[in-house]
Amino acid sequence: AGESLSKNFKPLPGRGRILKGIHRSTIIDASYNAQPDAVLANLKLLKQIKAKGRKLAVLGDMRELGESSKHWHEKIADETVKIADEIILVGPMMQQFFLSQAIKQGFDKDKIHHFENTYQAALFLTKMIKPHDVLLVQASQNTLLFEIIVKEILSDEEDSGEVLARWRSPYWKKEREKITDASD
Repeated sequence: AGESLSKNFKPLPGRGRILKGIHRSTIIDASYNAQPDAVLANLKLLKQIKAKGRKLAVLGDMRELGESSKHWHEKIADETVKIADEIILVGPMMQQFFLSQAIKQGFDKDKIHHFENTYQAALFLTKMIKPHDVLLVQASQNTLLFEIIVKEILSDEEDSGEVLARWRSPYWKKEREKITDASD
């Protein structure tokens, strides 16, 4: 019984699903939650995946960490620079804590890209993804709405309504429109 359960088990949308992306890329969609343990686990997964292309870490702020925010963003940077070929960041905490730590660790600053909002990062990714890249997409949900990124880089073979976190919710649709409207 355990074997058939594991074959049929799919993580909930945004919680570690493996999706087909544009240009035959692969997306690890962890866009719904970014507690430090979850990010570290998904970075480990990214490291273990055999990729013909580059490994891209697309990371947003980890929220609600209080006084330990600086520590955790720096720790995530320390791990990410060992694994990712390029890093795409969104949010003020990623800029303030992660970015400087990654550069301090010797990561090529031309391969780190920071964006104010998710929509800008998504548009950038649509232009820079190459065949067989593997992307980890992960952030805290409350204001970053990383499902916008996943939607933009999703292969036409995937049904966004079925695979994306909160995609069909009218409330979250309005919240996403605030970000995309602000980018125009």
